[in-house]
Amino acid sequence: MQSLSAAGTKLIQEFEGCRLTAYVCPAGVLTIGYGHTGPDVRGGESIPQSKADELLAKDVARFVRAVNELIAIPLNQNQFDALVSFAFNCGEGALQDSTLRRRLNAGEDPNTVARQELPRWNNGGMPGLVRRRWAEVDLFCGAVQAKAPSSFTCKVPTFLKKHPIPGDDLSAIAKVAVPAGETYKDCKVIREESGHKLIEIGNKAGRWFIYSGHWQSSFE
Repeated sequence: MQSLSAAGTKLIQEFEGCRLTAYVCPAGVLTIGYGHTGPDVRGGESIPQSKADELLAKDVARFVRAVNELIAIPLNQNQFDALVSFAFNCGEGALQDSTLRRRLNAGEDPNTVARQELPRWNNGGMPGLVRRRWAEVDLFCGAVQAKAPSSFTCKVPTFLKKHPIPGDDLSAIAKVAVPAGETYKDCKVIREESGHKLIEIGNKAGRWFIYSGHWQSSFE
């Protein structure tokens, strides 16, 4: 039975946040600590940090068990941690009934499934959930950890893009033309999607999608 790593715990803590006084969450449920809910939470209650940590450990154990029981394929630590974070946020039932689970258990490429399925769970595009889902994708696929700062040189005239779709389908404000031979240094790969890489360009030039086949990087 797999366990949640320190990196997985940190991801959950960062997105849940910790509040030591009970509050009503947007769903109208009394909550305390790191997103803890249940009949033991009372209005106006305050707890010490040690209690919040204890409640988190108990809650995490439930979702660790759920991922171990519901996912039939072997998972590496990053993949396991990302799915525990997802289940913690969306619930055991959501994981059990999800296309994400069905496709993973059917033996489809795990990284492709994660990139396609996790981002859909954003409750209509809520910014916090969008960020959390992509953080889970990055952890699942190991994108951030695996790619060190690097340089990218375009092999043919191409575009920097705001979305991972063909340049001809983008408006003028959603793309920047780049001539062959142009090089961008000190870049980080954030994630991969639809044959593109989302890269963070150094010197505060922002994040852009690039079509992988048009670029050469130092780590490939």
